[in-house]
Parts: sequence; structure tokens; C-alpha cells
Amino acid sequence: MTISYAEVLPTEAATALEALMVTTDRSDPLAETVLCLVECAVRAASAVAAHRHGDNREEPLREALGAARAAVVAVSFAMAEDTR
Repeated sequence: MTISYAEVLPTEAATALEALMVTTDRSDPLAETVLCLVECAVRAASAVAAHRHGDNREEPLREALGAARAAVVAVSFAMAEDTR
């Protein structure tokens, strides 16, 4: 039996993401950047798994894109703090 990483990853990664969301200092822009990138990866993996099961909705991909945009904003704040 072959296990597809695209099917296992979303579940395992989502569990790790939940733990990170509770333990990460969300006021630290660098930590927030990493958290957003992890969220983006989890959401993208979930969207791929759903797509492979015939779910072609755009919403999961939009959520991944939103997390990627949040990472860009967070790293922008980190860079601004660095110049102070």
C-alpha cells in the first residue's frame, strides 16, 4: 500500500500548526512570518489533497494565498523594525 504525502501531510501539519498558533509570540513579526508561511503550506497541501479527490473549489487556494500575503506583511514589519 502506497501512502500519499499529499493526504497525510495536511492532517499532520494542521496538528503542528495548531500547536504553533498557541505557542508562538504573535507580536514578533519574524515569528509571525514563519507561522504564516507554515499556515500557507498547510493550506496549500490541503487544497491539493482536496483537488485530487475531485473538490475543485477555489476557496482552499484563496486561503493559502491569504496566508502567503499575511507572511509578506509580517516580514515587511520585521524589516521596518530592523531599520529603527
